[in-house]
Amino acid sequence: MVSLDTNVLIRILVDDPQAPIQTKQAREIAKQHRQVYITNVVQKVFDFAIIIIYFTLNG
Repeated sequence: MVSLDTNVLIRILVDDPQAPIQTKQAREIAKQHRQVYITNVVQKVFDFAIIIIYFTLNG
């Protein structure tokens, strides 16, 4: 099992057209390990980042 940081988690779940290589690498890590550990802190920062991205893009 591997622990993921917020950046890798976002790369796995969000298709970023400006970072296709990083997205592919992050997804390969998740597939390779099958089980990943996400700490509470990473989960909270991820939630915050997604909310900020959503409201930035949608006004």
